[in-house]
Amino acid sequence: MTYCLGLALDEGLVMAADSRTNAGIDYVTTYSKLHVFQPAPDRIFVLLSAGNLATTQEVMNRIRRDLDRARDGAVGKPTLLTAGYLFEAADYVGRLSLEVQHQHAPALAASGVSAETTLILGGQIAGQPHGLYLIYPQGNYFAASPETCYLQIGENKYGKPALDRIASPRLSLEDGARLC
Repeated sequence: MTYCLGLALDEGLVMAADSRTNAGIDYVTTYSKLHVFQPAPDRIFVLLSAGNLATTQEVMNRIRRDLDRARDGAVGKPTLLTAGYLFEAADYVGRLSLEVQHQHAPALAASGVSAETTLILGGQIAGQPHGLYLIYPQGNYFAASPETCYLQIGENKYGKPALDRIASPRLSLEDGARLC
């Protein structure tokens, strides 16, 4: 049971995620669903994940690999380092996620398991406004807006009523963190 939440406020972003991956009577496993990437001093990205843990881990590993290759001088492939706009970073992550899902989907489907992962990307590139994107398992994405300043994934039915009543871009970062 996963819950991830991002708030796009006038002052900045607030992002939160649980770390529980599996729970039973006597079995609890944890793994961070909040991943921070700062590939250069002029940019920072935070990815929240819900869905297949193996898919998520491979997506994060490929992001790191692509960043290492870009730093070593490899050119041509988009990365979080080469994105000029936040929507380009969302497009890159969505394509990467879709590629990983397609690679493993047949084997997982044969076992009755979904390869899908849903992501929230938040961040900022110098000279651009901060932003928040929900990236669907299909690779497409949409941005938070002043009218819908929060994005959530996972088991979101419990928090939605409070967010609908309280979340507003005018909230302070402190109040946004308390709401999360």
